[in-house]
Amino acid sequence: MPEPIPLHDYVRDPTKHARPLVIDLKGERLPAAMLGTPIGFAFVHASTATTAALARLGLIASSERMPFTVVTDANGVITITVERLAGRSETLENDASHLWLTGLIITGVAVDCAAIEHINSHIVAWLLQIAHAAKPVALHLINVGAQPLTQLRQLRLDHLFVICS
Repeated sequence: MPEPIPLHDYVRDPTKHARPLVIDLKGERLPAAMLGTPIGFAFVHASTATTAALARLGLIASSERMPFTVVTDANGVITITVERLAGRSETLENDASHLWLTGLIITGVAVDCAAIEHINSHIVAWLLQIAHAAKPVALHLINVGAQPLTQLRQLRLDHLFVICS
């Protein structure tokens, strides 16, 4: 295994380092943009939140199944796609369902709500936790159906999130 390099050295000049890379995070948050292009990274000394983020992105194994999938792009935008029955999942109540986001440096976050037919208290609480974990980046809800849109407006959550139907 190659000698680990500090994250700030890689971010300063990504072209000067040979591949594959072993990056020493030293507990720092990981720029999500680094994960948008698969170029063979390995990480050491990752924080619990960053390790959880890597698991949510499917980059390392995880035994904990969540009712959503996560992808990132080369610009550091995270997209969370929520499953149809996510509101029935008790895992949304776990800290692991949102704290993973605090392990990343992101430029944007969108929650794809296309599969959600109704908003319940589990989803509302989880969205609020995701919005808090994403700060200072605004949370965008995309592909919001008519019924969930009505519910979000009734709860006045359209003032907290950017909602795109």
